[in-house]
Amino acid sequence: MDDKDLKIFQMLLINNRVTHREISEKLGISVTSVHRRVQNLIDQGIFSKFTANISTGYLKAIPVKVIGTSECTSIGCCTSGECTAANGCMKKISRRDYVEKVYHFGSNVTITTLLLKGLDELGPAVEHVRDSLEIKKPTVVLPCRVTSANTPIHKKYTGTAPLSKLDFNIIKAFHEDARKPLKDVANELDISVKTVRNHFDKMVEQGSIELGTNWKPEKTSGIYSVVHIDLNPGSDKNLYIAKMSQKFGPRILVSLEASNLPDLIVLSCWSPTMDQHVGMVEEMSQESDVALAYSRVIRSTWLFNSWRTKLLNDMCM
Repeated sequence: MDDKDLKIFQMLLINNRVTHREISEKLGISVTSVHRRVQNLIDQGIFSKFTANISTGYLKAIPVKVIGTSECTSIGCCTSGECTAANGCMKKISRRDYVEKVYHFGSNVTITTLLLKGLDELGPAVEHVRDSLEIKKPTVVLPCRVTSANTPIHKKYTGTAPLSKLDFNIIKAFHEDARKPLKDVANELDISVKTVRNHFDKMVEQGSIELGTNWKPEKTSGIYSVVHIDLNPGSDKNLYIAKMSQKFGPRILVSLEASNLPDLIVLSCWSPTMDQHVGMVEEMSQESDVALAYSRVIRSTWLFNSWRTKLLNDMCM
């Protein structure tokens, strides 16, 4: 991967329906080159699916990340998204329908992404992750801002009216392939392309549809890591993120800030070699605003269908 691949990666995270021509114009390369690069990301297994779902904001759901060091020995026998142990940790954690992703890093660190229906689920959900992955001291992170290339990955929900049955059917039609042409959805639903476009564009504008990308960072050719930055109290997080983005460009793929940990920044990063990864983390830690910086390199990723996928299917019946 080079800088152009990384920029394409970011553009697809922000808008998985961005066209090859739009990417071409943005990066100043040919459409043919863009097509080849996108296809390579898919062929390598980095991008496994471009999805659509009911947005977190519309559902008033609460995204949560639980971070901790696992003492579960069966993580090592869980490969390619499958757990071979009948009662392994991934089997256990997947028994709750609020679990969406589990990332496994070096030193057996895990980051589990949850989607909760309400705050009353937070305590039991954290306990479930703790017990399933055998984490003694889990850290709970409530994301409040997630960006790529200084752009929010998901729009805030600004709508007021509930989604219609047709809206749900359109989301469902895009659910497994959000890059599907509008005309294909129109044919599936036996409606006009204009109707699909009007409903889809309105949902995008209001933030009631969430366009996502299933990706497995361990499939990249370089070093994918998550860098945890603890800033000194009162430091300007936006200024720090902007400075790092200026310094490292698209090698910082995603940045996350938390509402419950005001001095924490989590950066998802890519480097071509381990030496360059170590150098990047050292540079990040040397900034005067930084109290502590440490990183973990990805090993495996597991993706699960949560309750909102079932809800979408139910709304379309």
